[in-house]
Amino acid sequence: TYPSASQTVTWSTLTIKGTCNDVNTYDYIKISVYNTDTLKGWTGAVWSSGQQWVNIPSAQIFASSWTYTLVWDQSAWVAGSYEVNTMGKDTAGPDANTEAPGSTTTFTVDFTAPVTNNITSPSNESWINDTAATFTGAAADEANGTGVSAVYLKIRDLTRGTTFWNGS
Repeated sequence: TYPSASQTVTWSTLTIKGTCNDVNTYDYIKISVYNTDTLKGWTGAVWSSGQQWVNIPSAQIFASSWTYTLVWDQSAWVAGSYEVNTMGKDTAGPDANTEAPGSTTTFTVDFTAPVTNNITSPSNESWINDTAATFTGAAADEANGTGVSAVYLKIRDLTRGTTFWNGS
C-alpha cells in the first residue's frame, strides 16, 4: 500500500507497507523487489539475477499489515523501473497453503536532475515595473527520466542584498 503505484519517493530508508488477512497466523510473508531494466532482484543484501524472494522479518508482520524496510545505499541501486510483489503462507497446513504472488506495484528510481531549466521571459537583466509580471521558461528531464514534477521561482531584490520576494 506504500508507496502507491508509480509514486515518487525521496528516502534514506524505504519502508514498503502492505496489508494481509488470514484466519491463521503467518508462517511467512515474502517480498520481491525486482528491477525490470537490469532483470535483477533484491536478496536482502545485494542485487542478483532474476526475481528474488526475501522473508519479511516476523517482527514486521502484524495482524492485518506488514512493513519491510530497505536501507538506502545509493551505490547499490541503479536508475530504472522496479516492481514490488508479495506472497505469504499461513501455519494451517502444507506448502499448498502458499499464496500466489499478489498484485504488482511499480516505482522508478531517477538520480538525474532535469537537463533543461531556464527562464525565457523576462530576459536576463531586464527591468519590470508591473504588478502582474509574467515569467515563462522551460524545464525538461532526460529521455529516460521520470519527468519534472515542480518548478520553483526565487526572486531576489538585488538592491537589498539577501532580500527575497515572499509572494506578497
